[in-house]
Amino acid sequence: MKRTLLSLTLLGLSASGLAMTPELPHDAQTLGCDNCHAMTHKVLGPGWLQIAQRYRATRNDPATLEALMKKVSRGGAGNWGEVPMVASDPAGLRQDKIRGVVTWVLNLPERLPQMAGQK
Repeated sequence: MKRTLLSLTLLGLSASGLAMTPELPHDAQTLGCDNCHAMTHKVLGPGWLQIAQRYRATRNDPATLEALMKKVSRGGAGNWGEVPMVASDPAGLRQDKIRGVVTWVLNLPERLPQMAGQK
């Protein structure tokens, strides 16, 4: 009985730790953003927390939102290295989805909360 209770407690703590991680918007998956970006580290492109950190000081500036939406829509290279970002919406048909994803990234916390006992 004690083992079962301990297992359920640990499972609950583990699940609550997962809930503290910002959930990836469905549109980020639909647009394919998760193929090249991860939350905390570089894949082909920078991690979302790295992007949020770079634009933290101007995240509420409409010009920042518009510039990043343009970059996501049209693609390009030079901001994060030589690997070009693939255009996600060259025809401009999915701007609402892109706006939502970019807004989500800009509003990520400085770092993710840690579970008790983690360093």
